[in-house]
Amino acid sequence: SGVISVPAKQYLYASRESSGQALTASGQDLIFNRKISGNISLNTSTGAFTLEGGKTYRITVSAAFLFSSDTGWLEIRLSGASAPTYQTAMFSSRRGGTSEIAAGPLDLIVTPISTGTYVIGTSTVSGGTATLRQNTARLIIQEL
Repeated sequence: SGVISVPAKQYLYASRESSGQALTASGQDLIFNRKISGNISLNTSTGAFTLEGGKTYRITVSAAFLFSSDTGWLEIRLSGASAPTYQTAMFSSRRGGTSEIAAGPLDLIVTPISTGTYVIGTSTVSGGTATLRQNTARLIIQEL
């Protein structure tokens, strides 16, 4: 009666803590600066994490943003070597006179071709500064 050992699934639970992060342009990385738990590596200074090639992950970002403009908005996405560029989530100011509203959270399933470093970054920032609010931003990565 042999015992089959199954490797533990990878996961990461991280947050933005202590202070907000000002985002003013496309191409900025969101920095989740506190690793709460998990066995996926996270650089808490840059927000970068490592995903393994051939494994499938669900990535969810739930966040609140404070906008400096009544009509400010931004889009965030997964960035990295084999990240799908079409997957974005939009967040917008609720005070503005536009009909757009927040469409977050960012929630996607990805299977990287090869092992590499990934980040959650801005694809668009419009209307001034969007501040990633501390104590409300969460990054959850689950190997499926």
